[in-house]
Amino acid sequence: MTALPAGIYRITTDHDALRPDKRKKCDWRAAPVRAGTHFLVEHASIWDIPGDVAIVTRLGGSGSNAIRDDRLPVSFRDALVLVENPTVTQYLKSQNSTNLALDILERLVEAGKITLDDVKSAEKGTLFP
Repeated sequence: MTALPAGIYRITTDHDALRPDKRKKCDWRAAPVRAGTHFLVEHASIWDIPGDVAIVTRLGGSGSNAIRDDRLPVSFRDALVLVENPTVTQYLKSQNSTNLALDILERLVEAGKITLDDVKSAEKGTLFP
């Protein structure tokens, strides 16, 4: 089986828990997965895992709650659809960097593209009337 290409995916159908365990509250694999949930797929080489395999995590979730794509049920894997145009939030979550958004905002302010007042207005929801 060929590894899934790296990217952000959306699951199109509901699925039972991959590893049912009602004691676990923070592991997406232990609970049912609903259609529309987003996942991050990364090539396993960044995790030092040899071979043609990808690692799947819930987007914005913990990397410790990952699963190899070759261990996913076929129905689950087949229901994953690559997101062609991810949102800014999805992209930032996929980069696993909490400071990336802050760095980007700072660069935009430094370049004169936005101002601190713009950021404050966006926070209050008043940037776009």
